[in-house]
Amino acid sequence: MKPINNPHDAIFKQSMQRPFVAKQFMQHYLPSHLRDELDLESLVMLDATYINDQLDSAFSDVVFSCDLAGQSATISLLVEHQSRPDKFMPIRVGYYMFSLFMRHIKDGAKGLVAPAYCIVFYHGNKYPYSLSLADCFEDPLGIMKDLFSQPVPLVDVSQLPDDQLRQQELIGALAQTLKHIRDADISELVIELFDRYVEESEVNNALLAFINSLLQYAMSVGNADKEHLMNVIEHVKPTPSQLGEGVMRIADILRAEGLEKGLEQGIEQGIEQGIEQGIEQGLIQGKLETAAALLADGFEVSQVMKFTGLTEAQIAEVKPKH
Repeated sequence: MKPINNPHDAIFKQSMQRPFVAKQFMQHYLPSHLRDELDLESLVMLDATYINDQLDSAFSDVVFSCDLAGQSATISLLVEHQSRPDKFMPIRVGYYMFSLFMRHIKDGAKGLVAPAYCIVFYHGNKYPYSLSLADCFEDPLGIMKDLFSQPVPLVDVSQLPDDQLRQQELIGALAQTLKHIRDADISELVIELFDRYVEESEVNNALLAFINSLLQYAMSVGNADKEHLMNVIEHVKPTPSQLGEGVMRIADILRAEGLEKGLEQGIEQGIEQGIEQGIEQGLIQGKLETAAALLADGFEVSQVMKFTGLTEAQIAEVKPKH
């Protein structure tokens, strides 16, 4: 299986692109005085790339526009995802936000620029740095203290109890997965999420796709050796379900990957080339069968490419014809 480039960002952005997940994020993590004044049904994700005058790119994770309840004004909501601490985070947040403001101006904003609010969503070890802009400067005169008077809001999932995250519905499931992605054994979390959502996902296709993506991320990025995968398989197998089929499929892919690595080592030690070719063909055929099953379950070609390591051309051979 090909490694996913920056998988933590990938699962966060993919999840936040789902309107029901983004809405739950805002419900749980925006301050109440702001949340109560917003029409969260009007959330719209925006392009999060901004170009400044020097033609440098500034990338933030996800940006939404949202109407204020009861009036026609809008507010921008910027969510910056971090898996590693950054002592200059307040400056980065300021750069993103002012890039957003400048984009509004260049786009011909009428009247004053719409306000923006930023949250940093973090899932590394306990955050070690100050989130006050003034603390980013060697500033004995204190001239920076009034620039941003309040610290940057931070959701540090490593410090949130699992019981609290379990009460946060689907955004809590995402947060819990990111919190535990570096655990020595991810299979316990996979089993917990499976048990929690297996019944509801049978009648909710959007939920099924979301939980499938979480479990695939957990199993392929988290620590899951052969024994851990067998624990998952033995737990899931007695409960026939669509979610279970997805879990079994990704477990089979990971086991095949382990077998492939072992075979490659044997080949390097002197297995004849004819046997090597036969093994390679067999592995490719197995991956093609897995790809066909994933496509039948509604997975996107890009997702199947990541999970199987096959090329787009190879997947096209088994893609159902409409």
